[in-house]
Amino acid sequence: MAVTWKQFEGQIVDDEFPLEQVLASSEHSAVFLTQHGDSQPQKAAIKLIHAEPATAELLLSRWRLAAQLSHPNLLRLLDFGRCCLDDTNFLYVVMEFAEEDLSQILPQRALTPAEARDMLEPVLDVLVYLHGKGLIHGDLKPSNILASSDQLKLSSDTLSSIAEPRALIARPSPYNAPEAATSGLSPASDVWSLGVTLVEALMQRVPVLPPDAKSNPVVPDELSQPFGALLPCLVLIASGGSSLHAQTLTPDLFRVGASTRLNDVLMQIAKTVDGRYQAGDYFSLP
Repeated sequence: MAVTWKQFEGQIVDDEFPLEQVLASSEHSAVFLTQHGDSQPQKAAIKLIHAEPATAELLLSRWRLAAQLSHPNLLRLLDFGRCCLDDTNFLYVVMEFAEEDLSQILPQRALTPAEARDMLEPVLDVLVYLHGKGLIHGDLKPSNILASSDQLKLSSDTLSSIAEPRALIARPSPYNAPEAATSGLSPASDVWSLGVTLVEALMQRVPVLPPDAKSNPVVPDELSQPFGALLPCLVLIASGGSSLHAQTLTPDLFRVGASTRLNDVLMQIAKTVDGRYQAGDYFSLP
C-alpha cells in the first residue's frame, strides 16, 4: 500500500505524540519530529512502521527489551505501541531526539582519521554491551550513528536477540554481511557492518563487493596511506580468523592517535563469518 507520509503531519498518535514534521522516510516507515513529556515537553522522534500481522508482536517484544537497556551511547526508546491513522494500522516507537546522523555528514565530507577514531570508541563500547547481553544491533550503518546533545549514540530500534530465529534478508545492502541472505545475522554481522561503515566514513563510499562469493570487498587504495601496512591483511583474514581473535589493542594506542585500532576494524570486512571477529568484545582488552 502506497503512503504519502506527509499526509500524516498534524495528526496525533495515541492522543499523546503529535506528528510535527517528516524527518526521514522509506517505503515502509517514516520518522517524524514529535514531543514527549507532559509538564515540560521535549523534542523526540517517532517512527511509524506498517504493522504486518506476522511480525508486529515480534517488533513490539524487541522494543520492549530495548527500552529496558541503559548505555550512554545507546539511543533511548521512550515509548512504543500500535496506532491507526487514516484507517491504516501502524506500529510506532518514540525515541530520544538526535540532531543529526553520520549519513548527513558524509555527502559533504569524509571524516578525518581522528574523527573516525572518536566515532569508533563509543560504537565499539555499545557493541560490546549489546553482544554481552546476547543482542545483535542488526542495522549498523551511517544513518544509525547519531548525535544527540553533542553525544554520539547508536540507534536501538533494530535490536534483536541472538537466540531469535534468523529471518533472511532478501535484498541485502552493502552494510549487511553476506550471510544475511543465507543464514541470517549474528554478532559477526555487526562487525562486518562496522567495517563497511568505517570505510565509507573515511572515503565517502562503501567498499566494492566482488561477485565472487568468497572474495573480500575491495577497499580503496587511498586507505593504505593513512592506515599503513596492516591494511593488506584484509585480503588474508578469511583464513586467519583464529589468530585474529587473539589480538587486543590498548586504549592508549587508541587515544594517542595510532592507526592500529582503525586497521583492526577495517580488517573485519571478510566475506566468510569465521574470518571476522565474532563479537564486539574482540576489540577490547581481555
